[in-house]
Amino acid sequence: MHEVEESFGSEQKGSSAMPHKRTDHGGEAVRAGAASTGQYGGGRRKRGLWHERDISHSSVERVIIPDSTIALDHMLTQFAGLVRNLKVFPANMKATST
Repeated sequence: MHEVEESFGSEQKGSSAMPHKRTDHGGEAVRAGAASTGQYGGGRRKRGLWHERDISHSSVERVIIPDSTIALDHMLTQFAGLVRNLKVFPANMKATST
């Protein structure tokens, strides 16, 4: 297997219980960001009342829209760094695909 792995700096440590273990911190951060922005359900709940625009809709949107765009920007920045520093092993990919 061992097709790809996140970069792991020479000074970086693994888990406290298993220092040799390489934890995927970048991927974990992107997954956590996706999970947290998925919790913004207020906008989805208000869609059924879209034709009745009042202050209750815009109050939720004033929080969700800026927060989610900031979170998305942060996740994309982290993901770009993750991909840029990803170690790829093409020979292992070929061996696995056959």
